[in-house]
Amino acid sequence: MATKTASSELSALIDSGQLDDAERLLASAGGQLGIHRPYFAGLVALGRHNYGDAARALREAVGAEPGNYKAIYYLGCALESQGENDEALRCFKTAGALSADFEPLRRKLQSLGQAPNAKAMTDFQLPATDEELQEYEKRKTAKERVDFKVENWAKYPKGYRAFGIVATVIFGLLFVSVAGFIVFNIWSVASR
Repeated sequence: MATKTASSELSALIDSGQLDDAERLLASAGGQLGIHRPYFAGLVALGRHNYGDAARALREAVGAEPGNYKAIYYLGCALESQGENDEALRCFKTAGALSADFEPLRRKLQSLGQAPNAKAMTDFQLPATDEELQEYEKRKTAKERVDFKVENWAKYPKGYRAFGIVATVIFGLLFVSVAGFIVFNIWSVASR
C-alpha cells in the first residue's frame, strides 16, 4: 500500500512541477517504490532537462517493466532532446504499439506523421494502479503459458507430430470397430 501512496504522491508532485519535493520524496521512499523507482527518477531528471540522466533512468525502468508504455514514451522524449531522433522514433512507435490511448503519445506520433498502433494488448489497458498491475500480470502469465504450449508443439520433430496423428486415427478406427462389433452383436441377438 505504501508503494501506491508514494507513487501517487510522486506523480502529483512531478505533474505539478514540484521537482525538489519529488526528489526529496524519491530519496526518502527507499525501497517502497521497488521497480518504479527508476521511472520516477527519470521523470524528475526529464523535468530538470537533464536528458542524459533521464535516458539512463528510463532505460532501467523499461528494462524492469518492458510493457510500461509511459516509460518508453518518456525515454523517447529524452532521446529526442539529445538529438537521437531515430531511436526516439522507435521508442514512440513501440509505446504506440502498447497503447494508443495515452494522449501525449498520440499527439507526438501524429506530429511525426505516424499513426498510433494499439495491437499489443487489445483486451485491456496497461495498468495504472496496483490492482490493475496484478490483473495485468495474471493475464500476461496466462498468455505466456498458452504461447509456450503452442511454441513447444511446433518444436516437436515432424515424426512425433505424425505419430500423434497416426495414433489418433488408429484409436478412432479402433473405437468405430468396437462400436460396430457391439451394434452388430446386439442386432444379431435381437433378430433371432
